[in-house]
Amino acid sequence: MGHWVDLPQTLQKAFPNDHFEFIEIPGNGTLYNEKSPTDMDTMVEELRRQSKFIQQGEKVHIFAISLGAMIATAWADKYPAEVQQLVLINSSSAKYSKFYERLRPGNYLKMLGLAVGYKTRYKTEDMEREILNMTANSSERREFALPYWTKESEDHPVHPANFVKQLVAAGNYSFPSEPPVPVILFASENDHFVNVSCSKNLAKAWGCPIHFHPWAGHDLPLDDPQWVVQQLQQI
Repeated sequence: MGHWVDLPQTLQKAFPNDHFEFIEIPGNGTLYNEKSPTDMDTMVEELRRQSKFIQQGEKVHIFAISLGAMIATAWADKYPAEVQQLVLINSSSAKYSKFYERLRPGNYLKMLGLAVGYKTRYKTEDMEREILNMTANSSERREFALPYWTKESEDHPVHPANFVKQLVAAGNYSFPSEPPVPVILFASENDHFVNVSCSKNLAKAWGCPIHFHPWAGHDLPLDDPQWVVQQLQQI
């Protein structure tokens, strides 16, 4: 949950009567010692197993970004009776976007360098700074998040093999032709990691509403959590 930084507290303060949970796929966070699945179905089952709301027979609203948004969509597609609504942030689909839109070419060498230099060329803090530089546009928020991300990476390091498996899962996943449940998209117009056209293409294909942030990067909830809260309050 460390990579969400202050978002959990911000959401709980804005929605005091609602209950939140932040669950993780194998290979990430407290599950960093486990092997990441290479397919969405297995990831969905892992998240359902962890969810206290699903265990209690409750329907859920899922708020997710990037790969998480793909997993959330696969969940709603497989178990639509469990999901009330999806809010998806800066996601992409191989069905509607090109590979160079789903990961902007300017990031290819950076990502390769980080993978090759894992635990050798980079200190943990330097590696997390590089990732933040790719995914967040606010220098103030990047500096605020850096100690959180560094500690998370030191406590729960993502193994390169798991990182690759997650990329494989994302690359192979294709969104359904129609939204499985009501969907709202949030997209960053100034996303330097994933082209905003990916969200636009998805909104057009699905006929669902899309809310644009004018300056935030790929990690929209980090760059401007208050904007996220304001949009959620309008839903």
